[in-house]
Amino acid sequence: MKPSPANSAVPSVRTGQGSTRLPREEFGRRYGRQFYDPAFDGVKAEIGRLTEMAWEANLAGRKSARTQPAGPEFVEGAVRRRILSKRHQRRPC
Repeated sequence: MKPSPANSAVPSVRTGQGSTRLPREEFGRRYGRQFYDPAFDGVKAEIGRLTEMAWEANLAGRKSARTQPAGPEFVEGAVRRRILSKRHQRRPC
């Protein structure tokens, strides 16, 4: 069926995106989930300090605080890439 001139209006394009930043309380709640085990009860003050440090890093946009040059095999070798912990590095097949 061919569209008629009356129903061929161009839809409006949405641009932009709402904020994805979590409120401080929600961030703390989610971050604290990993310390639910009663074994962490004796170090709540230290966990609070870690939570505050993680919140500050989040606000500053430091998702990957440790980086290294990407290397000559990349087109833009000056670009920095995050350093993965040994646990997260891919193992050769």
